[in-house]
Amino acid sequence: MKPKMKVVILIFTLLICNLKGYTQEIKTPDKINEIENSLLDLTGSSDAPVNLIQEMEKYNVPGLGLVVINENKIANEKYYGVTKIGTDQPITKQTLFEAASVTKMITAILVMHYVETGKIKLDQDINIYLKRWKLPTILNTKESPVTIDRILTHTAGFNRPEGGFSFAADTVGNLIDILKGQYPAQNQPLTIDKKPGEWNYSNFGYVFLQFLLEEISGKPFSELAREIVFEPLKMKNSSMGLPLTGAQLSVKAYSHSMDGKYEQHGLQEVAFGHGGLVTTPSDMALLMNELMLSYSGKSTRLLSKEYTHQLISNRLSLDPSVMGGLEVNQGYGLLTRGNTENICFMMAGQNMPGATCAVIGFPGTGQGAVVMTNGQMGELVQLEIIAGLGKVFNWPSSRLF
Repeated sequence: MKPKMKVVILIFTLLICNLKGYTQEIKTPDKINEIENSLLDLTGSSDAPVNLIQEMEKYNVPGLGLVVINENKIANEKYYGVTKIGTDQPITKQTLFEAASVTKMITAILVMHYVETGKIKLDQDINIYLKRWKLPTILNTKESPVTIDRILTHTAGFNRPEGGFSFAADTVGNLIDILKGQYPAQNQPLTIDKKPGEWNYSNFGYVFLQFLLEEISGKPFSELAREIVFEPLKMKNSSMGLPLTGAQLSVKAYSHSMDGKYEQHGLQEVAFGHGGLVTTPSDMALLMNELMLSYSGKSTRLLSKEYTHQLISNRLSLDPSVMGGLEVNQGYGLLTRGNTENICFMMAGQNMPGATCAVIGFPGTGQGAVVMTNGQMGELVQLEIIAGLGKVFNWPSSRLF
């Protein structure tokens, strides 16, 4: 897992080999065709419009799925390319992609579910809720206790271990091993390496939230996601973490490196609250649409309007110098821009060695999009697509594009 926050920023600053020319279209109007042939070349090597398929080939992205939401309805879907280089298995509506750090949105929703039901509070010392393992005193002081709010907003000071999370070969470990950084876990232990209160993007925080949710519920994280999110929204093609079933593997979009070579996926069997969602673009669009409906008070299948506003809100203004010059805010498990009436929420992520996902939503108008790929360089194609969508569909913040 190697999430790149710069991808998110670029999206909103602007806001293959062997593809065989395959596309699957679902309710696709001329506007999508217009976007396909008029993408902006982000490299600056050409001022002329570029073609989507050509960009996928240039960046070695074998497959891509696109869903557009308009007026709170899934209006358009289109799927391009193949699940694995060198094959002719097409990307379709049933193809599973890795959502990478967009998973954090679901983790945050699960946390807010338990906040709304009164099981936890955002501003209390996190150790109150832990039984099997607690944060060491050296990490959790009375002067600056670690709270759920701080973890959700990446301000707990937690580290971000290099190399992600893994176990020694032929061993079985658990979340406590990962949190402690003890054998058979091969990652660094959870530590505080930044001053609490300062923003420091951390996957460890969301793995810790996975542990918290399992502690207070007594259920596996994957089961919580299924019961609280997937089933109510009829996200029938979504799951968390490993193992993937044979049926899932048969329709999964395989990961591809920067040079377009097939790589084994980077999903983890124990720690996945930060990036372990496997889903389809259309399932992800159901989630995005529900959040927009809930924000507007039109649905309560996940959260009430009040708690969705807490989720999608400007919790912390991020330093523009760190964010590529863009004024953007940290919400819970996502980024935001704008005020309560015209807010935009967004998230993007990349799972190494080669899977990307980007989402954007405008609750005020019920507009948004999901773009998922199976290539490490897919983030660049996503940027070009989202920039085009903002302009053609006249999204509220289209001036950003």
